[in-house]
Amino acid sequence: VAGIKSLNQSDCRPPAPKRPCRAEDPPVVAPSAETSSGLGGIGGSVLQNLLADALTPLREELRGEIRNLHLDMIRQGFVYQEQVRALRQECSEARNLRQELELLRRENEQLKRHIPFFGISG
Repeated sequence: VAGIKSLNQSDCRPPAPKRPCRAEDPPVVAPSAETSSGLGGIGGSVLQNLLADALTPLREELRGEIRNLHLDMIRQGFVYQEQVRALRQECSEARNLRQELELLRRENEQLKRHIPFFGISG
């Protein structure tokens, strides 16, 4: 029972703190596809070259498509700006027409009030 108790107590202890890295420590390198698949050396580089050669046209095609998408987005931005400018112009013209209409209505009301003074019947 004492052995079990000491085993359980040692499981509950926090792990010992790690020491800080020093300059003389070897660098930690993540395992690459070559080392993890067992294709080290020449076989791995041949495989990499084959994959690079096979993927180069796809990469170039994707770059071209992305570039074309960027150009389309820029064109659409210019078209949108032009449409917004035209709508603002129309709104400004409509605002001016409403103001002019209001002035004409006021003037019309003033003239209607003065018509009886001139002896004109309406």
